[in-house]
Amino acid sequence: MLSFLEKGFVLYIMTAICVVGVIGKLGVNHIYRRLIRQSDNLTTAQDRQLRQLKTKYETAYRMNVGVHNVLAFVEKNVSGYKKGAFCIRKLENIALNCSLCASLLSFLYEAEVKTVVMQASIGTILAISMVLVDSIVDTKTKRESLISSLCNYLTNVLVVRTPQELAEER
Repeated sequence: MLSFLEKGFVLYIMTAICVVGVIGKLGVNHIYRRLIRQSDNLTTAQDRQLRQLKTKYETAYRMNVGVHNVLAFVEKNVSGYKKGAFCIRKLENIALNCSLCASLLSFLYEAEVKTVVMQASIGTILAISMVLVDSIVDTKTKRESLISSLCNYLTNVLVVRTPQELAEER
């Protein structure tokens, strides 16, 4: 086990975990940017889940039920957004989880003080770099921007259009 530590394999594992975290965070950033662009006009949205959101909202108005709290409706749908097999909320937290995992991995084995200090310092540097990437990408602001854009579209564009469409159908 000591040779495993001395050869530096733990450092490679810690670096790989951080690379996975960065890739996940950049992927979430890309998803949010694409959704924000598409949320300006949901009639031409290419994303299946955005079209479903619009359809659910229209259906509620056509049934004369309405949506009383648009913000809660949108937040619920955005929180449940899935890309592939992953929920986007879990992918948002991947940077924090990876940095924590990389930091804790450095204290896993008992070895010489020099080895532990080196691994702990590298783990700390990797964790700081993950926090830096998280602050640069800033997915929380993008998520809030997406929610406000969807709320704006649903309350100001779709609500005005839906009664007019109902009147034309009659």
